[in-house]
Amino acid sequence: MPLPWWRSSPGIVSVFAQQQPTFRTGTQIVSLFATVLDGQKRLVPNLIQDDFEILDNDKLQPIVFFDNDVAADHRRRHARHQRQHDRIRSRC
Repeated sequence: MPLPWWRSSPGIVSVFAQQQPTFRTGTQIVSLFATVLDGQKRLVPNLIQDDFEILDNDKLQPIVFFDNDVAADHRRRHARHQRQHDRIRSRC
């Protein structure tokens, strides 16, 4: 009995053997920075992760990283401002 065409052709078999399944995945982490002020526009200190909820299209999203470091926030803003200033200077 002759072999089926796909078994009798080693070229076709090797192509099938070399194909790997495609696996696609993705993740997206979005950085959010918040400043919380009270009714007199004073900074509200000592907030913790449980004080916040993040909703996307009314669906609760997990908070994967939380930092309540006011000094770090100030450093980030200063660094961003410095980068913007450097870009403007480099155009002149």
